[in-house]
Amino acid sequence: MARQALDPRLERWLDALLATPGLTATGERQAARRLHVDDALAARGLLERGPVVDVGSGGGSPGLPLAAARPDLEFVLLESIAWKCRFLEQAAAEFPNVRVVCARAEGGADPPIDASSVSPVTFDQFANPASNPSEKIAIGPWTVIGAEAGLRSLVFVPSPAVTS
Repeated sequence: MARQALDPRLERWLDALLATPGLTATGERQAARRLHVDDALAARGLLERGPVVDVGSGGGSPGLPLAAARPDLEFVLLESIAWKCRFLEQAAAEFPNVRVVCARAEGGADPPIDASSVSPVTFDQFANPASNPSEKIAIGPWTVIGAEAGLRSLVFVPSPAVTS
C-alpha cells in the first residue's frame, strides 16, 4: 500500500526536525515520519474542537501534524525551552492555525492551561501509557488525550460541555 503524500509544510518541518540536533533521536526519514507524523495523525479523530494545546511540544509533534490535518482548529504549541520555541516559531509560521507559547504549563506569560487544575499524577499517568492505555482524563475545562492515541506527549483539548 502506497503511503499518502505529505503536506509540503510537514515535509519542510520534518526536514528541519531531522536537521536540528536535539529534537529527535530518530535520524532516518521514514522512521521519523512514522514516529512524528503518522503516529500523531492517529489522534485526529479525537479532536472535536479547539483550541488544542500540545504540552511540551519539543520539535512540534503531535501539534504540527494535527494542525495540518485540522486547519479548522486552533493549536497552541506549549514549550518551555527557548531554543525549541525558536524552532517551533519558524515551523509554525506556515500554519495560520498555530501559535507558539514559550512558557511552562504551570505558569508563565499567557498560559493557555489553568495549571492549578493539573496534578502531577495526571502527567505521570500519561508519561507511562501502560498505566492508563485507553482513558481520556478531564481536568477542569480540558480533556487530556495522549496514551489512547499512542501519542508520546500530552495534548489538551476542550472538554465537551456538560449537560444536565
